[in-house]
Amino acid sequence: MDCAAINAEVQANNKKISELGTEEGNKVAQNVIVGAAGILIPVLWFGMDFQNAAGKEVSALQSRQQYLATLAEQRCGSSPPVPVQTVQMVASAPATVATAPAATTGPQTYRGKGTTEAWCQSPAMVLTINGGSVEGLLSETSSGAPTSAVKGSATNGEIALSFVGNGPDYFTGQVTGTQSGDGIRVAFKTRTTKACNYTFDLKPASTAAPAELLK
Repeated sequence: MDCAAINAEVQANNKKISELGTEEGNKVAQNVIVGAAGILIPVLWFGMDFQNAAGKEVSALQSRQQYLATLAEQRCGSSPPVPVQTVQMVASAPATVATAPAATTGPQTYRGKGTTEAWCQSPAMVLTINGGSVEGLLSETSSGAPTSAVKGSATNGEIALSFVGNGPDYFTGQVTGTQSGDGIRVAFKTRTTKACNYTFDLKPASTAAPAELLK
């Protein structure tokens, strides 16, 4: 094989390597750099994760290019063949990944029954978060009738609530809670003679009227 033939085969191999690089780019996202320094330099495909038929063909081409490099040193003299071109793997497009729906800016209502001591009636609470504001109702009766109005704010998972009871027997005060995942957690102790400890884990609710959600 003379220098012209070596030159022609090197160009053909360059083209094939580029095609395989594009094909395998869907499987890997790294660059393979090859070049020439006066004479033909073997293709460097180290670290690549080629698979199946394409990988086998690249391996064969690598061996062939190494052979051509040696042959070029012997036969091309001062006129080396066309150097192996720089080949860059075509990075595959990011895979489509199912993502959680973006948080909506509209109101979201949460409701739930609270836990308490045996001597206290079963409490219930409903809160609606709209942007950074919070409104809701608290019931300290087993019937679910509202006993306190609730207003507050929600920022970065922290919730600050202000309760105003319908009378001295119902809770009035400031309470903090947390919002994480799909729920809200609020816990506080009443200041009435019963001194009830309430713990609420509120979950997303329907769009029914707040008073109805307490039942």
